[in-house]
Amino acid sequence: MKKLFATLLTLVMLLSLCTGCMVMMPERKVVKPDLKEEQKNSDTLLSEEEIAYVMIYNPEIYDEEDSYNELLTTGDFSDYVEAVISRADGLGGPASELRTLSVDEINEGVDLSGFDLSGGRGGAFIVPYQTGDTHEFYCGTTNREKQLFECKYAGEYCNIWSYDNQISESDAMQMANEFDSNIYNQMVSMFGEPRFADNGGKVNILFYPMEHGYGGFFINADLFASDEVTPSQITQYGINTDHAIININSDMLELNLDYAKSTLAHEFQHLICFTNYFETIQYTMMKTWLNEAMSGYVEEQLYPGAKDISGHFESFVSSNRIRHGQSMYNFETTTTNSEWDIGVYGSVYLFSEYLAALAGDDVFLEIHSYWRNSGSDTLSEAEAIKNSVAASVYDDIDGLLDYENAITFGSAEEEWMSKLVLDFYLSLLQPNSSAPKNYDKIEAQTLLYDEINAADIEGGGRVIVALKNGEFQFPTDADNGLVYIGLDKDFNIVTDFVVR
Repeated sequence: MKKLFATLLTLVMLLSLCTGCMVMMPERKVVKPDLKEEQKNSDTLLSEEEIAYVMIYNPEIYDEEDSYNELLTTGDFSDYVEAVISRADGLGGPASELRTLSVDEINEGVDLSGFDLSGGRGGAFIVPYQTGDTHEFYCGTTNREKQLFECKYAGEYCNIWSYDNQISESDAMQMANEFDSNIYNQMVSMFGEPRFADNGGKVNILFYPMEHGYGGFFINADLFASDEVTPSQITQYGINTDHAIININSDMLELNLDYAKSTLAHEFQHLICFTNYFETIQYTMMKTWLNEAMSGYVEEQLYPGAKDISGHFESFVSSNRIRHGQSMYNFETTTTNSEWDIGVYGSVYLFSEYLAALAGDDVFLEIHSYWRNSGSDTLSEAEAIKNSVAASVYDDIDGLLDYENAITFGSAEEEWMSKLVLDFYLSLLQPNSSAPKNYDKIEAQTLLYDEINAADIEGGGRVIVALKNGEFQFPTDADNGLVYIGLDKDFNIVTDFVVR
């Protein structure tokens, strides 16, 4: 049924092209004129309709290693823009008791380049654990030390381990049955096989109390075999070799059992995703934003409502950083004031729903398969996504706008990716009955820029400004390479896509 929906959606998209602008949603109204020649010679954003808002987009690809090179300033637009404060109340309910730890944060400080992968790529010895067995595992997020765990239940695809009797036998059986009957097979079909858990191996799920309200995590280093790391590396990083391991906060079993289940699915995707690393020719890890997007997607697919529990919708619409131009690619979740801003989790999750609606719900299996099997020596997220969608989808996105050599990208895939993200941002502004799942949780007004001062927009970020009187002149001190799109009071596109 989902594939049929995606096919129909694509057909509607193809029938909804208007003067070169792709319309993703059936009800997404576009009344933009074709003013390209006149617009080229104008310092004002032109439209035949009244302009209420302007989206300003930085199409560069944000790189965590070189982030400042992709910052573009809007320049001084204070004469034309008014500050609008219309935002959600922030986190509330059970979400306030929970914290999110990204794969980037949990793996910070672990230098995988020192690990030896020149040999047999880790043929782990499979231990047939039984209920009642004990084993010492490294655990914790920092300063990891060995603790004794007891196997509370040995399932078909998993072993449930408890530290200090933190999970009962009945809860252990319930979680094992959930993993065996609902999570494992569906996720293998969606993403592929996990390392050490094929050919008779099992996923080892460790339950113990965690600090800061974390729901759980997966550590990349835990997926290495004993012949790939040295004894000193094992003790330095606290590595559990030859096991596929997921860590779950045992407190979640009492706080919210559904959240514990969705967290297990979320972290299992991270484990499968890192499995791909061992199959790439240059040992290339997928960037955090796409990794977290797919984990968020599977949470909501298997456990509808999981994102409400985690507070990721509220955090998205109340995110000061996103409103001020934070990139979807940037997974830094603390601000300069050391405040906690996790709006990017909501952003990448919504992108995952957009991508599934656009390209079909098997797109994530295609992305994983490309990462593992392409043999590409230029492997990137943009390349994997581009090669995982149908040619018609690629062409539709590619025709969204013409940068006319105003911007230099590292590759054709990166240029295409920049257009895909722009279309995603536009799609969020007009949720309707045919929109991707959970778009109805987002109100465009909550995403508006709340200052009149110039904004520094990260590569892959955008700001949406409200106009004082329907006129917008391009600031003379703005950086080159920004994309400007005029919108009416209902956030319909009413101008050309202007690249300056």
